[in-house]
Amino acid sequence: MKSSISGLVNNVSLLVATLLASTLALVQQANADCDVSFDGEKLEIKCDDADDSILVRQDGAGSLLVDIGSGEENVGPVDDLKDVVIESEGGNDIVAVVALSVTDSVEVKTGKGNDFVVVAIDVTIGNDLKIETGSGADVIRLGFDVLVANSVDIKTGGGGDTVDARFGSGVIAGNDIKINGEGGNDLLEVGGNLDVGNSLEIKDFETVNP
Repeated sequence: MKSSISGLVNNVSLLVATLLASTLALVQQANADCDVSFDGEKLEIKCDDADDSILVRQDGAGSLLVDIGSGEENVGPVDDLKDVVIESEGGNDIVAVVALSVTDSVEVKTGKGNDFVVVAIDVTIGNDLKIETGSGADVIRLGFDVLVANSVDIKTGGGGDTVDARFGSGVIAGNDIKINGEGGNDLLEVGGNLDVGNSLEIKDFETVNP
């Protein structure tokens, strides 16, 4: 079965397609070993140290869809979804969370490797968004209506990392946004698209383009 990540790219606007297509071109994916579990409220995806490709979204029928590189799987109804936890471990990983609504939190941890994380396109989070990438040249892209009721916390680990929030209407957080480049020669592209209800904290970025 053809990966639904490619299918999704073919069915969105040109700008969004460009954003998602770049995730496909970043690394050549291997067959990864991922465990996917969903109990009706919490979705957990845990992978090995291979190169992982992960897409999580919901469709118009109210189904929660997961693609780990081998085709889309309907894991259940999205109605009571509270939390999404993705741990891709080592390897050069692609993680995309798009068109999704959760009542509590989304947490993404990618571990060591040159990783690409996308949270974009009508994502609504009832509490917190946490993204943590390990050592490596990581890229995090956010935008096209990401609404977070409480806080956004991003840590990029060691390496020359890029956090890019220039797309569409960017990110709106009801409380705080914290972005920490940690080690390495890091780049933050804001584009005026970070909107916070309380405070914005940016640390350890060598270059910040407002």
